[in-house]
Amino acid sequence: MLLTVGLGLLLTALDQFRLGTLLVGVALLAGSLMRWLVPHVGMLAVRSRFTDIVTYGGWGR
Repeated sequence: MLLTVGLGLLLTALDQFRLGTLLVGVALLAGSLMRWLVPHVGMLAVRSRFTDIVTYGGWGR
């Protein structure tokens, strides 16, 4: 997810705005899906699972 967002931001900086923002959105939706599918993330869980899913899904939309 982090690499995809980084690539999207790089493409956006290189005047490929549409493709870059599309990649960032896809990465956030994938993060939301992964947070939904992986029930226990250990010490990485700072917020609740529901909050992560809603936030990533909303930003990725």
